[in-house]
Amino acid sequence: MPGVDPDLPADFSNRLSASVSNWKRKLLDLSRRNRALNFKPTRVSTVAIVDEQPAEVFRHLYLDDAMMRFKAGEDKSESLKIAGNSERVSIDIEMDAEPSDFVSESEESLDFVPYDPSTVDDRHRDQWLQTKLTPEALDHSLRRIDEQARTAIEEQGVNTLFMTLGMLQHKESRDSDTWFRAPLVFLPVQLTRKSARSGYTVAAADEDALVNPALIEWLCSNFGIVLPELPDSETISDTYDLQTFLKGAAQAVANQIGWAVQGDVYLGLFSFQKLVMFKDLEANGDAIGRHRLIRQLLARAGSSVHGLPDDIRQLQLDSDFTPESTYQVVDADSSQMRAAAAVSKGHDIVIEGPPGTGKSQTITNLVAQALAAGKSVLFVAEKMAALEVVHRRLVQAGIGEFCLELHSSKANKRAVMKGLSAALDASLQPIAGTTGTGHRLPVVRGALSDYVRAVHEPFGALGKSPYGVVGELGTVLQAPKIKLDADISKVTAEDLAASVFVGALKGIDSYRYQGRPLLAWLYRIARNVVASYQRETLTQQEGSGLTRRLISHLMRRPQPGEHHTGGQAEIATSSGEGDPATMIDRLDLRDAIVRLPANQREVVILRFIVGLNAQEVAAVMDKGTAAVYSLQARAILALREHLK
Repeated sequence: MPGVDPDLPADFSNRLSASVSNWKRKLLDLSRRNRALNFKPTRVSTVAIVDEQPAEVFRHLYLDDAMMRFKAGEDKSESLKIAGNSERVSIDIEMDAEPSDFVSESEESLDFVPYDPSTVDDRHRDQWLQTKLTPEALDHSLRRIDEQARTAIEEQGVNTLFMTLGMLQHKESRDSDTWFRAPLVFLPVQLTRKSARSGYTVAAADEDALVNPALIEWLCSNFGIVLPELPDSETISDTYDLQTFLKGAAQAVANQIGWAVQGDVYLGLFSFQKLVMFKDLEANGDAIGRHRLIRQLLARAGSSVHGLPDDIRQLQLDSDFTPESTYQVVDADSSQMRAAAAVSKGHDIVIEGPPGTGKSQTITNLVAQALAAGKSVLFVAEKMAALEVVHRRLVQAGIGEFCLELHSSKANKRAVMKGLSAALDASLQPIAGTTGTGHRLPVVRGALSDYVRAVHEPFGALGKSPYGVVGELGTVLQAPKIKLDADISKVTAEDLAASVFVGALKGIDSYRYQGRPLLAWLYRIARNVVASYQRETLTQQEGSGLTRRLISHLMRRPQPGEHHTGGQAEIATSSGEGDPATMIDRLDLRDAIVRLPANQREVVILRFIVGLNAQEVAAVMDKGTAAVYSLQARAILALREHLK
């Protein structure tokens, strides 16, 4: 094998050949178990059509694109053939009985005999498909077949309902005494009815008719026989006669003793979806063997990691893989972002999770990310619902034109051409500019990240984080509540809580349970802290940092050109004290801020409490810098008025 990696085992070529052969054998069953090669009608999945010409049925359904109806027989019994006995027994059909094999209701399967279409009987040219089933049995069989066909489409996205036209009677070898029958042509169809009481109609599905693919492979590999092909759906003539194909098939097997082409017609369930993969393996075995992942799997080489790789696990998403630098089109949490980061860095990953954990959102973002990188994505799923939910998300994100269905029940040539046309048309349209507020994302995310760091950072004399303290406090939340009859209006909750917990931790070793709740003990500590706090000079504890900046704005005289409603904004005190911290402490600054209009309140909080500059506040509020300064000025004037 040219270009084989020297690190691969010496027998890699043999191992690859054996593996591909095994995969092909599992994909395409050419044994007697395959219903497409050893066809036996059953009551569960088959309705036999009697006294009809396959070429006329093909013309009516496929060429004329017309519907046909099923005609029940008058007899109330079906002829069953007992295995190993040629004697025919007529018995009543039990509708709830287990499925069993049965032969066509016709007298015998007749060999196909060419005829002149102009002389065919009217019963072969009408819209009725004749059967020998009673009305009740016919309706029951059609209903069960329709339910199974619809289930296959809903769950797997494939049509399994076909009208078989013509049969090949054959045997495995010249010495064999066992005869088998295989359908020749499969016409995809669908069943419909207007109501539960109305009869079923059958029409050709929006797919191409095809020659039995399993039979083609079996005849070619075992006998070297090549069956004729049907004309392409785009070029087939309305006057095409299926007899042309049937006569060609009869000539192809003419040298096989006893083999015959028969004119039987059946409605039944079949599946050929794995044949496409079989053909891919057959034509591209060498290319598949050169793929990196295939080599790693077959050679059992390379490394594997359970969980995310270390470099992805330790990645700082807020700085190293920010959402605005990626191409995600739907919301994603941190675990989904790490999965996208792993793929973007070239890791091969397998993501597992129960329903509802966000796998479809992750896939949607991965597809968008690959498209942005100029890559193509093959998205394969066993269930049609999985494909549809991701496709729907991509359409909602505005990139539905990039999607092309190629392997579903909708993947006919017309639909593919229509999809390509839509994609080409979309590529010629101008791209609309974004109107969102994405530029605010870094600022908002930074504020949220600062909050997370603040609640988890050790603080004060306790050396504990607020998050940890709240967790410890949670252990006593169910204790009885005791009212605190003390004036704590001058004490902030942060100061009080810190001091109380410092005292509690210092005295925890001396605490002894005396029949009273723990809160009573904490209450005594809090009362002492409040009393001590009230005795201290408030000017020694207030008015630093950002708070002092706000106080200084409140205490200074308004300058010429400031926007206000008039009047002096300077705050006078009855005691004549000029220390602003003392005055602000005596006034309820928080209550005054709460009374502000929402936009003014937001400016004050962001400027003087969070500590953002005017440009950062403008980005957060999506306003101009001048507007921020104006709101700030009006807020300061309003606070002066409230605090008079």
